[in-house]
Amino acid sequence: MERVIFRKEFNPFTKGFDYLAAFPDDEAGRGRIAVSPFTLKVDGTAEFEPYTEVPFDYYYRNKLVRRRDPKVSALRKAIEDHYGTKFRVCEKI
Repeated sequence: MERVIFRKEFNPFTKGFDYLAAFPDDEAGRGRIAVSPFTLKVDGTAEFEPYTEVPFDYYYRNKLVRRRDPKVSALRKAIEDHYGTKFRVCEKI
């Protein structure tokens, strides 16, 4: 089962929050982490941006979504539906 870490990032265009699904087990460039940015819509669906890498300083600038947060089940469902695999939510790399 692959690990995933969720982070919440502020979107200045919508004045709301988007999410980063970070994959600590995936290979990425030096000083970077593999992520999949996405927006969770009100109806429960998600809109994903392309899989990419971000620098660690950007990753740590965004707020961690704790495993016990009620939003995590919706975030996990969105990412599992998108990739078609099961993920284990973690908090540390």
